[in-house]
Amino acid sequence: MKVQYFFGILYVLAGIAKAFPELENVPVILHNAATVNMGTNVEGLSLLLAQYGQTVNIFIGFLLAISGMFLLINHRLVKWVIYGQMIMMCFFVAILFRSQPQVIVLDSVFFIAAIYMLRYHNRFRIVQSPSFQSENFENHITQPPCEPTKFDDYYDVVIVGAGASGLTAAYELQDKKVLCLEKSIFFGGNARYETSHEIKYPTAGVCFQLPYKGTDIANLLDKLGLTDKWKVSDQDTVVFFDTKLLMSCIGEVLTANLKQPLQLLNPAVWKLTFTLTVNWITGKRYVVAPKKLGDPIFSDLYAFLDQFGKNTNKFPSIPWHSKCGWSRQEMELLDSISLYDLLFQPHKIEHIPNKLKPTKKFGRLVQSAIETTLRVECLEVKDVSAYVGLHFLIGYLRGSLVTLPGGNGYITNKIVSELQSNPQVTLASECEIHNIESSAEIADIKFLQNGRQFAIQTANVIWAAPKHSIGNIITDLPQKQCEAIKQIAHHDYCVANVMLSKSVLLQNFGGYVIEPNNINSEYEWCKTGVCIVPQWMDAYKEHGKGLLTLLKPIAPKSAQNKIGTEQFTAIQNKTFEEISELLMTIDIDKNHIENIKLWFWNKSLVVATKEQLKNNIFVNASKNHKLISFANQDSIGIGNIESAITAGKVVADQIRVQLDRKKAS
Repeated sequence: MKVQYFFGILYVLAGIAKAFPELENVPVILHNAATVNMGTNVEGLSLLLAQYGQTVNIFIGFLLAISGMFLLINHRLVKWVIYGQMIMMCFFVAILFRSQPQVIVLDSVFFIAAIYMLRYHNRFRIVQSPSFQSENFENHITQPPCEPTKFDDYYDVVIVGAGASGLTAAYELQDKKVLCLEKSIFFGGNARYETSHEIKYPTAGVCFQLPYKGTDIANLLDKLGLTDKWKVSDQDTVVFFDTKLLMSCIGEVLTANLKQPLQLLNPAVWKLTFTLTVNWITGKRYVVAPKKLGDPIFSDLYAFLDQFGKNTNKFPSIPWHSKCGWSRQEMELLDSISLYDLLFQPHKIEHIPNKLKPTKKFGRLVQSAIETTLRVECLEVKDVSAYVGLHFLIGYLRGSLVTLPGGNGYITNKIVSELQSNPQVTLASECEIHNIESSAEIADIKFLQNGRQFAIQTANVIWAAPKHSIGNIITDLPQKQCEAIKQIAHHDYCVANVMLSKSVLLQNFGGYVIEPNNINSEYEWCKTGVCIVPQWMDAYKEHGKGLLTLLKPIAPKSAQNKIGTEQFTAIQNKTFEEISELLMTIDIDKNHIENIKLWFWNKSLVVATKEQLKNNIFVNASKNHKLISFANQDSIGIGNIESAITAGKVVADQIRVQLDRKKAS
């Protein structure tokens, strides 16, 4: 700021000096310049300025004085003032350098100072966010007790957990007498949405892979009448590249584009190059570009992934099965090494068959994109197995993603609406399970709802809550199964919903944030990986308000259990800093931010690590126990809505067979 104030004073003095010809006679300077510039490209413009020399003198003096005042008071338009000064300096250097060569040296000093001031203003260092209405994690806020539920003594099926898995199981069994018990006040688990100014926005799960015909999620969506109601994100996703990272990888970018010369004819490539250069000079944090523009950079990676795409006979299915095209031995080989080793450590994978490993070397920019893609799923490239990592990269980096209004919550909301209209099905919230005891014929369940104790019986139990929450509820699980459950890792997740007084990025699904890790940042473990635009799916986009959803997964092992209620303000401040920088990239003032809501999902996402598929950890953890079956994403091993729906569908089919067999006998 001292530099800015100093040059502000100089500009004010320079403007005043124009009123004293004995200090600087502008009309004479312009006349001399016009004489010297005869026969050059600037001859006409130079003659015009000389003809109106006194008017130009007054105008320049006024601009300099006003510019200096803007710098001194640090007005919010100061950056545009600096840009204007830089343009004016370039303009007059072009006019005057032949008659007054010293202007090059003098204006160079002012130009360098202008760049320094721009870099200062483009480096956001926001320590404290404004005071927002939201003052606590949204899913920690207490709600009035729900209405007491009328429970019967007996049910065909009792489902513990009303997330995507439990609701799918209930939907598939809704011709039976079903009770679904949910611990929280909400149904839907991590697949939920809220509404603000008629805008549906996700509070956790946002999107899923384009459903392939015949898959469990495709069949469920078809039953719900949601087939083709989604919108595909392929053409409408942008990337916020860290400017320093992209500039440091410029060789990687140039090499990739030279391999595809037609890219050099694309005006968007040159526009991005110009923007990147300007941002690098002026210190602007990010440069934004359409995701498709980066395809040449990732072409070698895409070529490798396409060998295992869903339209091939070599897709790395999870859970693994022999029909997916991978032999058990191949799966175990890749499940025994990290994705990092497979893609970036060729000396460590000499034992892997050539058909399963890349033939090209991937650069730092590709690595950063991979790290971001995996981090959104709470995975780290050096921890996740190569087999599981390939599954996610094929689906989420290379594949097509789709979303519905409000994200994945739109699916669960539709299921809940249909179940609540079915007298055969009972959905009960705020239920805390105390004990489940199962014999060969009947299971007894004891639980509380709003302080009242209930005991019911059922022919089948589906545990559709995360397995780590079983605790002492099922006391007679086999030791081997308990040990397997303990080995399943569940990572925390945070979602920030940013309310704006202006609609932004309406033509975009959202954007990935590709940036290096900053180990010196206190809350680096809870940083934004993806910015989603809920209104992108909205048929009526012009609400006069805007909303952005920031996904802030917590991937590092060391960061688990770090979030506490007392950290809300600190994380909100960090979110304000992050969204301010992203908004600045698209020329939106941070003053449009009205509120920032945070959702913290404790141990919400299952994380598969090396050798867990190989050692059948998820299979052993999910074995039926007497009348108790297990259905959740941690029955499959990956944390997405597809796995949750599959787990619920598989268990529902098994129980239907059992119930029909009992009825027939």
